[in-house]
Amino acid sequence: MHEIVVLSGKGGAGKTSVTAALARAMSVCDYDVDAPDLHILLKPETEMRADFVSGHLAVFNSDNCIDCAQCLAFCRFDAIKQAAPCEYPVIEQLCEGCAVCVKLCPELAFDFVPRHCGEYYRSRTRFGTMIHAELTPGAENSGRLILLLKQEAAKAAQADGAEIILSDGTPGIGCPVISSLSGAGLVCAVIEAGASGIADFKRLAELARRFRLPIAVIVNKADLSAEATEAAMQAARDAGAEVLGTLPFTPVFTEAMSRGEAVGETPSELDGHFQNFADRLLALVRGVVGRAFGAHVVLLGDRGSSVHSGGTRMPVAERLLSTGRWQVVATSGSTNGAVVFAYFPSGSADPGNPPGVRPARTGRAPVRGSHAAARSDGCEGVRSARTDALGAQPAPSRPGIHRSSPIQPITNG
Repeated sequence: MHEIVVLSGKGGAGKTSVTAALARAMSVCDYDVDAPDLHILLKPETEMRADFVSGHLAVFNSDNCIDCAQCLAFCRFDAIKQAAPCEYPVIEQLCEGCAVCVKLCPELAFDFVPRHCGEYYRSRTRFGTMIHAELTPGAENSGRLILLLKQEAAKAAQADGAEIILSDGTPGIGCPVISSLSGAGLVCAVIEAGASGIADFKRLAELARRFRLPIAVIVNKADLSAEATEAAMQAARDAGAEVLGTLPFTPVFTEAMSRGEAVGETPSELDGHFQNFADRLLALVRGVVGRAFGAHVVLLGDRGSSVHSGGTRMPVAERLLSTGRWQVVATSGSTNGAVVFAYFPSGSADPGNPPGVRPARTGRAPVRGSHAAARSDGCEGVRSARTDALGAQPAPSRPGIHRSSPIQPITNG
């Protein structure tokens, strides 16, 4: 089971429309808990509704009050107001749940109760199961609610036998987005071709890099400015992202919205675009470091080092790409060498080792043939590789990439 999170770094870039258009092939989850709107297009029928309770709230109990008014001075958030003698109600929207009034009131006139912050749902749409939620206006802990949605989405996908969870993310790069990226397999970034969209994408790409997540990019409104579109695609390439393609500025989206449909339910000029996006997203998320592909681990001298190929020295990642049969996922540099993770498409013949490139061992078992099946949890199943030819030090006893060597994506261009 894999998760693709659709993000943009800003609002209004088109991520919800893209999510709805791709939803027919995948299980759907809406992480935009502060201002959800995916339900407008998918019209879910609720099957399960549950309260989201997070944190606590102070509640005034007039039976214990002696009208000392000390609570007014205790509260630093002005959440307590005197309404009448022995009446000091708490304004819920201003209460931070610090419990100062609860602890310091000499007569214990305040109770500390669990706080209702919203609701979450499991619903049925015409495309399948949808997990979504709505946070109470002004409520906090959206990140915790998104984590809860992730758990519910995984249960629903397992029950439905769904391979992919497609999640509509929130704008920006704050706490909700950080929670959205936790445990995901791929980020699908929708970039609006323009200065603002590009700037926000760069922030998002930096965040995804810290999570070591690959990025696939769709450039929206690409026909408005060829210069802006090229700048957006260059920003994607600079971030090591895979550019899936572009979408034009077209009334197809608003026409579909007016009918209460996702793009693609009524035939349009965009059908081919989204079919291509869906096929490539599925291939990418399945191929992240050997989850459903043959995984190949290669050790070179240092980051950017090269190998001999026909008398010419060539960076090893470039050499892999030049064969036309390998796709490079990422590299991890260290003082002892750099590890290159690559894969070849599922179902294709093992392409073997390119000239001058030697396979490494995983530290658990020798590589069989020229590739080894990686564990289902991706990079964490591969120990630091080593080869006697390069004289590298023994691999660490703990699985995973050394923390001093963050993965850096490599583009195919």
